[in-house]
Amino acid sequence: MALQNDKINLFDNGKLDLRPLIAGDIKEQHFICPFIHFKPDSHLSDIEPTQDVQMEGKITNTAGYIKLEAVVSLHYRTSCARCAEPLERTLEVPVEKDIALRSQLQDDDTDDYIVIDTPMIDLEPIAIEELYLGMPMRDLCSDDCRGLCPKCGKNLNEGTCSCPEREPDPRLAILSKWSDKNKQ
Repeated sequence: MALQNDKINLFDNGKLDLRPLIAGDIKEQHFICPFIHFKPDSHLSDIEPTQDVQMEGKITNTAGYIKLEAVVSLHYRTSCARCAEPLERTLEVPVEKDIALRSQLQDDDTDDYIVIDTPMIDLEPIAIEELYLGMPMRDLCSDDCRGLCPKCGKNLNEGTCSCPEREPDPRLAILSKWSDKNKQ
């Protein structure tokens, strides 16, 4: 679906038509692409997307050197890894990739490129991969979150609980008795 001024030439299935860019008709192609089918894998089950994933950026052609520069955005709900309070977060992951047509490559070393067979590029796998790579290991409500008491479960950010701060190790109780006896 081409929009005004041919700044965005994006098909409904998430593929971007690069023919005008490859042919040299334009030097830069801007795009905005939402991905409505994003469902986090089981290892990210605590992530609940609140909006569609969106990739926004541009693809440039400078003397046959094609480069993708974009930002992938995800708005989601989760909970703090320490105190379990609900959180709303936005993840924005920058993406910079070089693009090459398979027919233009001289060798089999394609690790540095997004290799495409046709002048169409599917942006969804790129966006999803970058999201997984950019996802934080854990989300915290604040860097100094005190978490939950391991005994009673009280949120320690709301104040201290009545649990003893430190309990002696029962394996060392005999030493405590010996120490008390020798102090006298």
